[in-house]
Amino acid sequence: MKLQLAIDRTELNETFELINQMDGIVDIIEIGTPLIKRFGMNAFANLNLQKSKLLLDLKTADESDFEFKKGYQVGADILTIMAITSFKEIQKAYDISQKQKKEILIDLLEVSDEKIKQLLVFDRAIFALHNDSSIDAAKSVRELHQKFPTIKRIGVAGGIDLKSAKEVAQDNIAEIVIVGGSILKANNPLNASEKFKEVL
Repeated sequence: MKLQLAIDRTELNETFELINQMDGIVDIIEIGTPLIKRFGMNAFANLNLQKSKLLLDLKTADESDFEFKKGYQVGADILTIMAITSFKEIQKAYDISQKQKKEILIDLLEVSDEKIKQLLVFDRAIFALHNDSSIDAAKSVRELHQKFPTIKRIGVAGGIDLKSAKEVAQDNIAEIVIVGGSILKANNPLNASEKFKEVL
């Protein structure tokens, strides 16, 4: 199971320090939407990560052809799009990801089961649960899997701590566990990341 570190409320210098520190420790380094809005995608171009994958959390809702081409151009391995946007926009983003042999994450925030059914055709996408911190992460993954067993790749985010990460790992359904504050607010983020890797 993969660990994704979400970085979204740091200053630029601190962000680069974290990226260098976490490269190879976590599987995926996420540059969060607030950072992209503050500094732009170009600020994170050519990071040249040695081991970790780079995810830019664009949360695309429109202009997916432009945003996805640009995001992959600056070096992202994975880009995100909102499930609530139009099927046409998601189709364009998915096609670009496949053509460039990159990955796409579909953010399921506030999306209906009916819409998810429509998106099942994007069988190589990562479907990411974007939970409120009060929601049981492992239970939400189980429920998604039960409703849509054909989804091959599931990610889960939302207030995940070591206990909930371990519960998700024990079910062995999700591919990616997305963690932010439980690592970044720790006294030693590097040690915290290693503890998460141990339970996953």
